[in-house]
Amino acid sequence: EPLKIENKKGRSKAPQDALILLVHENSLVRELLCQVIEFKGPQVVKATSGAEGLRYLRRRTFDLLIVDSPLPDMTIKAFLREARKTRRGRAIALLAYPGETEVADLYIPKPLNMSGIEKQLLDFLVRTHP
Repeated sequence: EPLKIENKKGRSKAPQDALILLVHENSLVRELLCQVIEFKGPQVVKATSGAEGLRYLRRRTFDLLIVDSPLPDMTIKAFLREARKTRRGRAIALLAYPGETEVADLYIPKPLNMSGIEKQLLDFLVRTHP
């Protein structure tokens, strides 16, 4: 039985069918984030670079794009510009240190706090997932 997420109104909502693209070059952090997210139901597609992330975005539509700043192969500004052109990422969450100026729908502060991220992402998906 998949875990259901209770929102503030008491109705049960589970973004089980949410599809997330995670772009992060560090394999340890990428796998840890993936496990935290998939444990709650959503499916995660993983990319190790901006170029790989953009290839996925050109082929599929994602409910949420989680991207690490900085990326190993391009500036975050260039990546986000290209990602938005594809129109296949409904929302963008940026993993960034305080002071990041790029525009995103959700900011996840670094250094990462896994339990905080879990709550932040799941609350965001419950609010935005159709």
